[in-house]
Amino acid sequence: MLGAFVVLAEWLVVTLAVRLFFQGKIEASSGLLRPVIIWFVAGLVLTFITAWIFNAGSLGVALLALDTLALTAEIVLSGVLALAASLYVFSRSLLKGLGHNGFGFCNGLTNDGGPEALTDWLTGYFNQLAALDPTDRPLSFGDLWRGSRNLTDPLPEAKHRIINFEAMTSAVSRKMPYRIPFTRDEKTYYFDLEEWTRLFPSSVLVEMSTLGLDKTVSHPDDPSRALYRLPPTEFWPIVVAVRMSLSFPILLSAVPLYARDRAEEHWLPKPNLKAGQPAQPERLKKVWFSDDGISSNMPLHFFDAFLPKHPTFAINLTDKHPLAGNSAAQNSARPGYEDWRVYLPKNNNGGIHRTWKSPVTDSVGGLMDFLLSIVATMQNWRDELQFPYPGYRDRIVQISQAPDEGGLNLNMPAAAIDALGNAGQNAGEKLIEKFQVGGGWEGHQRTRLRSLLAQLDIKLDDLDVGTLADWQDLLDQMEKNSPYQFKNKAEKELADETLKNLVELAKSLRNHPETLAGDSAPHPFAEIRITPKV
Repeated sequence: MLGAFVVLAEWLVVTLAVRLFFQGKIEASSGLLRPVIIWFVAGLVLTFITAWIFNAGSLGVALLALDTLALTAEIVLSGVLALAASLYVFSRSLLKGLGHNGFGFCNGLTNDGGPEALTDWLTGYFNQLAALDPTDRPLSFGDLWRGSRNLTDPLPEAKHRIINFEAMTSAVSRKMPYRIPFTRDEKTYYFDLEEWTRLFPSSVLVEMSTLGLDKTVSHPDDPSRALYRLPPTEFWPIVVAVRMSLSFPILLSAVPLYARDRAEEHWLPKPNLKAGQPAQPERLKKVWFSDDGISSNMPLHFFDAFLPKHPTFAINLTDKHPLAGNSAAQNSARPGYEDWRVYLPKNNNGGIHRTWKSPVTDSVGGLMDFLLSIVATMQNWRDELQFPYPGYRDRIVQISQAPDEGGLNLNMPAAAIDALGNAGQNAGEKLIEKFQVGGGWEGHQRTRLRSLLAQLDIKLDDLDVGTLADWQDLLDQMEKNSPYQFKNKAEKELADETLKNLVELAKSLRNHPETLAGDSAPHPFAEIRITPKV
């Protein structure tokens, strides 16, 4: 009997300790006593078995006495079993809780009586940056585009926006990146008000709920749950885009939306509705949106043009510089302004080569380093390719971080935070010095122009000018036939003229003795191609 109580006591101690340490992360402790009887019976069985083993298999002795050695062994064995069982219960509860919380420990919203959390702080901070009261209507995309809070002012075209703010997010359920403002599917996405109440402050939800409840669609898990269609992006508080962009797996909850699966609709049989019978609400599917860095950390192409009229800059946070110490903020006379901290090429001869960390070679550490490098390659290969390219490298500032800065260093001391802030200021000063004072903008324009001309030379050389008649025949077919039939005669004439000019330009470049893609052109060569728009 003593052994049974030992097992039961150890289980309670271990379980309560785990629950107390992870308070708020797993299910409530109200169900702790449910398996008490099972554990007590298990303790009796374990007591009998252990006593029998350590008393030479004597059944009589096992039932009458338990010596010190048997009790010690029983305590050890039962402790291991109690710990393993408690960890199993805890892990199952933790994973279930993570699923309910968007696969993140934190949802970013302030708890009752707790300190101000991330999303609430960002909402007010963006208002402060725009010289608005933090408690006013949250700063929206439309406010930035107009340069005004007056909702009656007309929205400018994209190229004429006063401030053109855009963000990237990853629709991990659909395995693709998304650009905010959405360039596709905007009208097909909905949100669950109950879920978003746990992610965004009420002032944000008011702005996002302007279209009201949509009864033509239904929640995939519970038809009684209210779904709201996303409003036009001009009404979005920018904190929604930022929050969708910075969700971090396991740490910060992902943001759920719901959408129609158009492909699945073609497979499923259509409901047979009787005359006058109302259509059933369409059942939607959940889509998780998470960190933009899953798909791209450097979407510099958002604001690019073949021949830009204004500069576009980027700041890239890199790993530890070879000259950096292990804690730069504590070992520098001026943190953030160290010689190694910020790098911006002074001319087009700089930034062509990039350093990398030497891989770990020991067995366990080497395997982990190898696996993490595979993930980083899948995530960053596009960004790494563009860093050394002409027209890119001269406008991307590289900021090196010490090991105790950035990333998952969530409890950085004030000195490290100040160092990173100073590094950002240092980067801005270098950009101003180069592009506003040092003639860097004109040099950048020359580089972009030469790169474009070289690419036209390369790509048009692939155009088979001898098949002009075949391409013209296709245009003639599209005058009357779909798909992509011309809407009128003027559109068809414009297409004819464009094709003719394209072929003439290809002939001219091919027949010229010189080439625009020679050694004097910017290297390495970029590539112009038709690619999906994010």
